[in-house]
Amino acid sequence: MEAFLKQTKRLLQPHGVVALVLPIGAFERWTEAAAQVGMHIVRVCHVFTSAQKQATRVLLELECNESEEPEIQSLLIQDRNGEKSESYKELTRAFYTKW
Repeated sequence: MEAFLKQTKRLLQPHGVVALVLPIGAFERWTEAAAQVGMHIVRVCHVFTSAQKQATRVLLELECNESEEPEIQSLLIQDRNGEKSESYKELTRAFYTKW
């Protein structure tokens, strides 16, 4: 993880970012490792597969430059009725023809 982040930092353009999709249980380890190599959190999005469940994934965006307060978001994939949420449909509209 640290080796990956060190290489990422080396390869990024000055204002570049890296976006990661992580299991929720790995979030803290990755953010601590990022801080150790001098990377900063830009954005965090907790992904909920349904309204009845806890978040299962987290989308993490990191950059080398010190940033303002990170943007914190959440994404719900399915609502309580089992239908895809409007935010999920909007996000994936380019990949699916049925919405």
